[in-house]
Amino acid sequence: MAADVSNSLAGLSILTRTNEFATYGATATSTTAAVETAAQRKAHAQFKTPATTAPWTQARTQSPSVAAVQGLKTIVDASVGTGTLPHDVQTDFTTYKALDRLRVLAQAAASSGTNDAQRRSLQQSFGQGLKDLQAYLGSTLGDQLQLAFDQPHTRAESIAIGGPPVLPAIVGKGVVADRTAPLSGVTGTERLRVTLSQGDAKDVVDVDLSQAAQPPTLDGIATAITSAIAAVPARATDGTIQYGADGAVVPRWNVQVRVTKTGNAWGLTIDRTGNERIAIDQPGAPSTLVVASDVTSATAPPSIQVLRVDDPVEHLAPRLSGTIAATDRLASATAALRPPPASAASAGRKLPPPAPPAPVAATTTGGAVIVDPDGFSYVVGTTQGDLGSALSNGNPTMFLSKRDSAGNVVWQRELGRAGASQGAALALAPGGGVVIAGTVSDGASPTGNGSAMMVARYATNGDELFSQTVRASTSDTASAVAVAGDGTIFLGGRTAGGGGNAYFARFDPTGRIAASRTVDSGGDDRVTALALDKDGQVLALTQQGSATVLQRLDAVTLDPQSADVALGAAQGRALAVGADGMIAVGGATLDPVAGDQVNAPGGGRDGFVTRISADFGQVATTYLATAGDDQVDSIGFLGDALYVGGRTTGTLGTAQQGKVDGFVGRIDLATGAVASVAQFGTAGSQVGPVRLATDPGGATILDALGLHRGVVTPDVSANLVAQTSVRVGDSVSISINHGPAIQLTIGASDTVASLASRVGSLTGGKATVTSTIKGDGRAFQITARGGATIALIAGPPGQDALAKLGIDAQVLSQPPVRSASAPKVAPGGQFGLGLSTALSLASAQDAGIALNAVKQAMSITQTGYRSLYWDSTKAALADGGSGTTSKAAVARANAQAASYQAALDRIASSAATTSTTPDLTLTVFGLNR
Repeated sequence: MAADVSNSLAGLSILTRTNEFATYGATATSTTAAVETAAQRKAHAQFKTPATTAPWTQARTQSPSVAAVQGLKTIVDASVGTGTLPHDVQTDFTTYKALDRLRVLAQAAASSGTNDAQRRSLQQSFGQGLKDLQAYLGSTLGDQLQLAFDQPHTRAESIAIGGPPVLPAIVGKGVVADRTAPLSGVTGTERLRVTLSQGDAKDVVDVDLSQAAQPPTLDGIATAITSAIAAVPARATDGTIQYGADGAVVPRWNVQVRVTKTGNAWGLTIDRTGNERIAIDQPGAPSTLVVASDVTSATAPPSIQVLRVDDPVEHLAPRLSGTIAATDRLASATAALRPPPASAASAGRKLPPPAPPAPVAATTTGGAVIVDPDGFSYVVGTTQGDLGSALSNGNPTMFLSKRDSAGNVVWQRELGRAGASQGAALALAPGGGVVIAGTVSDGASPTGNGSAMMVARYATNGDELFSQTVRASTSDTASAVAVAGDGTIFLGGRTAGGGGNAYFARFDPTGRIAASRTVDSGGDDRVTALALDKDGQVLALTQQGSATVLQRLDAVTLDPQSADVALGAAQGRALAVGADGMIAVGGATLDPVAGDQVNAPGGGRDGFVTRISADFGQVATTYLATAGDDQVDSIGFLGDALYVGGRTTGTLGTAQQGKVDGFVGRIDLATGAVASVAQFGTAGSQVGPVRLATDPGGATILDALGLHRGVVTPDVSANLVAQTSVRVGDSVSISINHGPAIQLTIGASDTVASLASRVGSLTGGKATVTSTIKGDGRAFQITARGGATIALIAGPPGQDALAKLGIDAQVLSQPPVRSASAPKVAPGGQFGLGLSTALSLASAQDAGIALNAVKQAMSITQTGYRSLYWDSTKAALADGGSGTTSKAAVARANAQAASYQAALDRIASSAATTSTTPDLTLTVFGLNR
C-alpha cells in the first residue's frame, strides 16, 4: 500500500516543535528508524548483514601494475576479510578484487600499443585467472548471496557421450531412392557369409545371391538372408531338431532382415530380439587399400583424410572415405563472442540473423593406419582438439580412431595423460584389437619435463586392456611396434643417452617388459620401423647417423642374428614383409641406395623402395622420382604387387594439383618395375605423410547394401574411460547444502548410468540425477531440487573429471517455494557474472570484448553486494511496488517536502539539532500514475 508519510511527519513536527523529517524522513541517518509499513518491517527484519565498506568506495591510490598481477600465484585471494567480514561479503569482495586484476590485464591487452607477443603473455595470465576464479566461485557456497561465474544454474549436463545404441535393431544406410530398383554394383552372383553367435552358441550361414530373385534388389537380398538364417534349426540338448505345435521347425535365431526407409532412401535393417552378435562378409571379394594422409589447406590446420582404393590392380585413384578432424573448443567459443560482420540489407529487405561462426579446427595429424581381418581400420595419431566426446586437455594428445569399411566412425578415444602425448605406430593384436606405441610427457623424470615411451593394448570395443610406460633416459621417443602371433610385443624408439641411441624392448602378452636393448653406433641412432620375418624373428629398420640399416634380432634376447643390410645415406621410413618372406623398405634419399638399380634416380630427393630377399642375400632398389621432391612414407604387400604411399612436388601420375601432392604406387614384385602411380591433391593444399594399409577381401558389395564388413552389431564400450578423456582415478567433489565436500572417484567400469546412480545416492534426494539421451549418445544430468544448493567442485589439476565430462565447476541452486505470506523481497539472491573461459586477449578486438565483460562482471558484484542491505527500492518492492517512481511524482513530493521544510525552519529553528539544514528529498513509492 502507499504510505502518505508527508502529512503525518508535518503534523508531528508542529506538535513536537522538532524536525521530524530529519528523524524519520527520507534523509534520516542510518542510526534512526523510518516509518515503515507492516510489509516493509517484515521484509526489513531479514536484512541482518553488518555494515561494511566496499572496496569500490575506497579511494584508490594506484591501480596494480601488470607485472604485479602477472607475478601473483593466483588472482583469487580468498583470505580477503577472513574472520572480519560476513561470509557473503567476503566472497563478493574477493571476487571483485580478482576481477579488478583481470581488468588490469585486459586493459593492457586492449591498448593499441601492445604487440602480439605481449598479448600472448597477458593471455596466459588472463586465461589462468579466469580458470582460478571459475574454480573459486564453483566451490564457494553463499549464505544469502550466490555468485555464478557464468549464469546461475539449477541443472548441469555433460557432453553427449557415445556408447552402444539403445535399440537392438541395426539400421543400415539408405542406398536407393526406388525400393524396387536393381542395386548398382551388385551382380547377383555374390555369396555372403553371416556369422551369428550368442554365448556359446554359434552358426555360420552362407547366402548364395544367385538363388535370390534377379536382378538383385533390396527386398530380394533381405528375403534371401532372412530365409537362410531361419533355416538353421533349434536343437535340444541331445542334438535333436525342435518342432513347434504346428509341426514346423523352430528356427534357432530370431533375426530378420527387412527393407526400411532412412530419410529419402531405402536400405536394410537387421532386427534381433536380444544380444545376438552378427557379422557379415563376402568371401573371395577383391582386395582394397586404405590410406590415411595429413592435409593442410590454405585456410585450415592439418586434418586427416581417410581414403580407399577400391581396385588397386586396375585403378589406383583413391576416393574419400572420411576425415578425422578435431575441434578447438576454446577458439570456437572465442569466435562466437565476436560480433558478426555487418551486412547491409538490400532493397529494403531485412536480412536474417547471421549464422553462428563455424567451429574452429584444431591440428590433427596421423601416425599410422592398419586394417584388421574384418575390414575395420584403425588410425593412431595426435590432435590438439576435441574428438567427439574426448575433450582436449589443451596439449597435443594421442588418439586412436576405429572406422568400419564404409568409413563410419565406430569409436574414437584420446589416449594421453595429463600432459602432452604423441601417437606413432600400431599393430594388430592376436584375437582382435590393436597395440599402439607413442610418447608421453614424463613429469617423473629428473628434469621434470622429460618424455617416456608408452605401449598399450586396446580391445575391439575400445577398452584399454593394459598400458605400460617405459623410461630408458630423461627423454625417450617411441616410433615403432610389432606384435607376434602369441601376443609378444616389440617396441622400438630412441633414448637420449649417448647423443641418441636406438632402443628395443620386448613385452609379454600382458604388457610386462621382459627384455630391452640399446644400440649406439656413435652417432644419433633411432628405430624407424619394426616387423616380424617369416620365421618370427624381429626385423628392425634403424637410422644410424645419416645411414639406414636393416637388422635381424633374436625375438627373445633382441641380439643381432645376422649381418646387417646397409642401405647407405638414406632416410628409411617403412618396412613390410611379404607372405614368401620378401622384405621391402621404403623412404627418401638424396643419394643412390644399395642394391641393384631397377631404374635411375631423379637427381633431387627421391622416393625409394628396396626389395630384400628373406636371407638378406639379394637387394634391389626402385626409385619413384621426378624433378621435384619425392618421398615414400609407407609400404605394403598385396597379391603379386607391392604398394607404396608417398608425396611429391612433381608429376608422378597425373599433373601436379597442390603445393605437395600425395600418391599411391604399384610396383611389380618380380621385377621391381613401377607399374602405375595415382597422384592426388587439391589446389593450394599440402599433403603430409601418406600412410597406406592393405585390406585383403575389402571390395565387398556390403557398401552397396548400406552395411559394412565384419561385426555389424554394436561392439562399442560404454565405459567412461573409453568414451571420454576421463581416466581411472579422476575425481569430482560434491558439497550439499553447505555440508562437507565428498569426493567421487572414477572407476574403470563406470558408465554414464553408473555415474548417475552413484551421484544420486550421494546427494541423498537433494538432486535429480539421470542418464538421458543426448544426440547420438547419452548425457549425465544433475538438477538441484527445491531448497537445495549443490556445489560441483573440480578435481585436482589433470584429474578433474568435471572438465573432462564438459561440466564447469559451479553451484547449482533451486530456491525454495515461497509462501504467499512471505515478504516480497529477501536479502541476497543469485547473480551471474556473465564470464566465459573463452574470453581472450589474443587480439586487440578480443581484448576489448574481454575488458567489457570484466567491467560488467565488476558491476554485478556491486549489485550483489547491495542486495544484502535494505534500501528504499527494497522498501517499495516489499509493498508490492516496482521500485521506481515517476518523475512527476518525485517532483510533487519534493516540492511538498520543501514547503514543509521552510515552515519547520520558522517554527523550530531554536530546536535544530544540526548546524545546517539537510536538503530534503522524499522518494515516494506506490503512487498512482
